[in-house]
Amino acid sequence: MTGYHIFNRHLSRPFGLLLGVMLLVILGCSLALPALALDTAARGSLKPLYTAADKTPAPLDEAALINALQQVNPAVAPAETNTPVETNTTAETDTPVETAEKSTPPPAEAADKPAEPTGVFLEVPSAYSANTGFKSFMDYRAITNRRSRQYALQQQAHTDEQGFRVYDGYYMVALGTFYAQSVGERFRITLEGGQSFLAITGDIKSNAHTDSRHQHRGGNIIEFIVDRRAISGMCLRMGDMSYAGFSGRIASIEKLN
Repeated sequence: MTGYHIFNRHLSRPFGLLLGVMLLVILGCSLALPALALDTAARGSLKPLYTAADKTPAPLDEAALINALQQVNPAVAPAETNTPVETNTTAETDTPVETAEKSTPPPAEAADKPAEPTGVFLEVPSAYSANTGFKSFMDYRAITNRRSRQYALQQQAHTDEQGFRVYDGYYMVALGTFYAQSVGERFRITLEGGQSFLAITGDIKSNAHTDSRHQHRGGNIIEFIVDRRAISGMCLRMGDMSYAGFSGRIASIEKLN
């Protein structure tokens, strides 16, 4: 045997094996394709595994759930199956519903709140020389006549933390006869900044100590009655109670009824 025949014999074996493998693959594919087509057709003709009813969850039975949990854990309270649920079968027109507005009484504060006093506004000088905002003071101990109304009113007053004499929530002041003719008259005084306070006449200024209209003296309209021993050092040095929180010119004086 020649060398050519030996070489050709060795090469023909691998090619024969490769050819056999290829034939097997082709045969397998030819058999698998019809089977796949049959499987797809069969799947299309099969009925669905779940229906619409199976996909809709059933209502939860709470009593059964609680009883099942009690079997696992005895501490769970048993379900109440003997107590029926009461429903309202009465027509709405037969049983009117009471609203909160009808059953709630009006606030007691609104009924008991006293009416705010009103009065008459008296003229206040507009010129700065007649209304400077200066507010002098006098010591209440200067009232010494025990038979006077001024003295009697002081016995019912008290001194607040700033040294003002106060009667029934009203600051005690002295005014000229243009504004007041007797002790005990009440006023609402408003300053130019909008601050207002209630005042009562604890004394009346002498006409000799005021202007021709008896409104002011040197631009000072209001004179506070105080305890000199209790007022601040600033008010004492300046002679002006404006430094106790009452700064500003007088904007209005309302005489209360």
